[in-house]
Amino acid sequence: METETTGSNQQNEGGFQVWHLIGFFFGLLWPAMFYVLTQTYVLDVTGSAADAGLVLAMMGMGAVAAPVFGSLADRYRAHRPIQIFSLALVILGMLVMGFAQDQLFFTLAAIMVGVGLAPVAMINTVYVVAAGLSPEAEARALGWVQRLTFAGVILGGFAIGGLLRLREQGAVSYTTLFVICAAAMGVALLLAVFATGRVAARVGKMAVKRAEQANQDAPPGKFSLGDMVKSTFGLGMLVIFLVHVGWIGMAGQYVNFLNGAFDVSPSIASSVNSVAVFLSLFVIGFTGKWLGGAGPVPVLTAGMVGRAIGALAMVAIGWVVGGVGGAAMVLALLVWVALRLINPFTEMGNPVLAARTALDGAAQAQAVMIAVFALAITVGNILVGQLAENVGWMALPWQTVFFSFLAFLVMWFGVRPRLQAGDNKPDPEMLMAERSVET
Repeated sequence: METETTGSNQQNEGGFQVWHLIGFFFGLLWPAMFYVLTQTYVLDVTGSAADAGLVLAMMGMGAVAAPVFGSLADRYRAHRPIQIFSLALVILGMLVMGFAQDQLFFTLAAIMVGVGLAPVAMINTVYVVAAGLSPEAEARALGWVQRLTFAGVILGGFAIGGLLRLREQGAVSYTTLFVICAAAMGVALLLAVFATGRVAARVGKMAVKRAEQANQDAPPGKFSLGDMVKSTFGLGMLVIFLVHVGWIGMAGQYVNFLNGAFDVSPSIASSVNSVAVFLSLFVIGFTGKWLGGAGPVPVLTAGMVGRAIGALAMVAIGWVVGGVGGAAMVLALLVWVALRLINPFTEMGNPVLAARTALDGAAQAQAVMIAVFALAITVGNILVGQLAENVGWMALPWQTVFFSFLAFLVMWFGVRPRLQAGDNKPDPEMLMAERSVET
């Protein structure tokens, strides 16, 4: 990737920037509202794990619109305006969700939040991987974004755990919790307005250079979507999809899973999760160095194998220790902490894999990845709801094992050989800039 700085200036590349704090507030909201507040609220109201899974899937489906935002951002160099619009949409969606009681407005709110959250994360990543940084500086910058995001997850987990306990005591309402989430994203909106101008301009400048190079290299003609799916990028997206469907097996309703399978209360599950995310901060530096030196394949492979082992450990605890009980509870929480510790392998490896194999602009590549996440969330949560409802909570780890194994096969026998052969970018005839797609 072309860089804009050389010599001593590169020493400062990848350091902390104020706009990185957007990731902190994103982390504050994402698991606290999506994985804890929303699922707890829906399960409390409906009493159905399947309904909770469907609502989470509905919210996730909103993120399928991410490629549209990514295409607009790349074509019109509109990364900053789109992120600002997305944050405003999330805030509005949360307020609607908190105040409206009608099912139609609840559905609309879930879609609004899903549509808005995807571009926020996507453009944060683009500000790192498309800014023309050296690989080492890119890894450092990505590390900052991940650390601050995880710090938000830590605080959000503790906060939502405490607030849910207050709600159980009648001190606060669900509406109050959603308003608090909206206020946190209001701060992120201010950061996007006042702190991203310089990095957005730099990304736009680099996008122009990449488009000019693509137009020089790409021969005239069309390529098919089938060719794109079969490309290294397409296989990489399949890996990410399978990994995420597998992770949703336990993480999609982790509060309900730990409670239903091991009798862990929601407040304890949320608090322990926050501790685990805090501990994972110490893994991010190592992961960044590993990515910078070895690339995304070994890092992602370690993540998916580790998740499969952790899921099997959950199954073993249920079988050997007997499911519900003090020992089972402690062991299950320890395994959950271990799973969180290896989470940076996939969270940091995914965007790097997308960027290294991108067929189009950086925003479009990250947007496709977000859409893949959305589809995985939708499929994964529907599977989780049905498995929990019809088989039992202890069926969920098998979803993680099965899809992690499939992801390993695609990575090891599909993506890895191509990258080892030097196919870390598309062939010239696959370049998409200024070309039409044959459908």
